Amino acid sequence: MAVLKVALLLELLFVVGDLVFNSMDLCDDLSIRRIWNIAREQSLPTWFSSFQAQLVGLTALLIAMAAKRQATKKACWAWIGIALFFFYVGLDDFVELHERLGGVVDRSITQFSGTAPAKHQSIFKQSYSWHTYLAPLYSIVVAAIALFSWKPLKKAGALLYFLLGLTCWATSQALDYLEGLRGARDAYIAIGNALHFSHPSYVSHLSKLVEEVLEMLGTTLIWVAFLHYLGLVAQGKTIRIAYDGKPQTLNNDDPIVS
Repeated sequence: MAVLKVALLLELLFVVGDLVFNSMDLCDDLSIRRIWNIAREQSLPTWFSSFQAQLVGLTALLIAMAAKRQATKKACWAWIGIALFFFYVGLDDFVELHERLGGVVDRSITQFSGTAPAKHQSIFKQSYSWHTYLAPLYSIVVAAIALFSWKPLKKAGALLYFLLGLTCWATSQALDYLEGLRGARDAYIAIGNALHFSHPSYVSHLSKLVEEVLEMLGTTLIWVAFLHYLGLVAQGKTIRIAYDGKPQTLNNDDPIVS
């Protein structure tokens, strides 16, 4: 619960920082504004989102370690696979891997078919390239994680956090899909003009802000669910680090996970 409170507080701070520096024009320096811009990569919110996903991966790895005496080898390897997935998500968040890989695949198909990108649009490719080529694969992986972790998280009383986290993720990706549709930019500008915003394109920024915050919130809730389950399987065990590289002498009643 402490983790949940701190994460929510930081996410609120990032929203306030974005609104203050990018909406209220408190600072004219573009570099300072970009530090707080949730809609851009390489900002404080992006760092937090990436780091948080890495911590989810670390938690899944600790679950695999703590549960190795209770669970089957397949279950432990599954948790290791989940850890690797979230390590990848954290890396992806920071360097935009899925966007760049989607563009690479799109250009490769275009070169192979000899068709200009604008001419091979279909009902399956209306938004960003990664939605067409990579989103289905990610959806399968997330669905597999949900099916595997359903019973363990329900046993830990953390299933609701996990489902809410997945809902936030799905909603954020739906907003991302809408943003990439042809004509979306004109629609955002029209809404901005109708609402008499000083910057009509700011509607697009607000949409991205909501999208990124939902993604961060979803990761937070999934992390809290995993932490609940880690507390269940750890059964009071502690993890200690011996800085001199030598095993520590422990009392018989002091359990350890190494």
